[in-house]
Amino acid sequence: MRYFSIDTLGDLYDPQLCVLDAIPEGIGVKYSRLMTGRTIAEDFPANAKIHMSPERDGIKLGALIGSIKSFLLLHRDAKDVIEREFERVGSSAGVEYLPFTLINHRGAPHSRDYFIINPLGTKDCLDVPLSEVEYFEDTDKVLEVGRIVLAPEKLVDAPPLFRIKELPSKYVVSEPVAMGFEERRFSNIILTELEQRPASD
Repeated sequence: MRYFSIDTLGDLYDPQLCVLDAIPEGIGVKYSRLMTGRTIAEDFPANAKIHMSPERDGIKLGALIGSIKSFLLLHRDAKDVIEREFERVGSSAGVEYLPFTLINHRGAPHSRDYFIINPLGTKDCLDVPLSEVEYFEDTDKVLEVGRIVLAPEKLVDAPPLFRIKELPSKYVVSEPVAMGFEERRFSNIILTELEQRPASD
């Protein structure tokens, strides 16, 4: 099966598209959980709001809203593709779908159709040597990942959406999810197929 990474910034060449700098109101430093795959559902406001950035003029919305914070912000229709695939495969991997209201530059609601998608935990999926992973001296803390090369034997039980262990802010979707996005012709979802080490190596 093929796997694809999602660019959480979207198409930066279209200045009309909305790109967000802000975090949801009311979560403070807990926003880091949304970048690393830790649960936040119990602390997430029921009426969460994210404000458009005053420094950015773009207000056009695609299926993905770009996020400087590496949040995965998807329209409910794109979210449904992911949710249905989890249901289809019967995966037990956790993922949180956190609704929010997008507030425009005038302080008014711009859309209530978007979710922060927070896949919980990370997946050990890289071929570490081929990915040129470097660690801080005498620790298991990652300093740098030179490139992403997936190890096929580690993908046997991979869920439809997951984070890479060494790069938790990197989101990966399975081929069925990618095909679902393509079939629906969702705008501003940029996918890149990830390299895999040949299974015979």
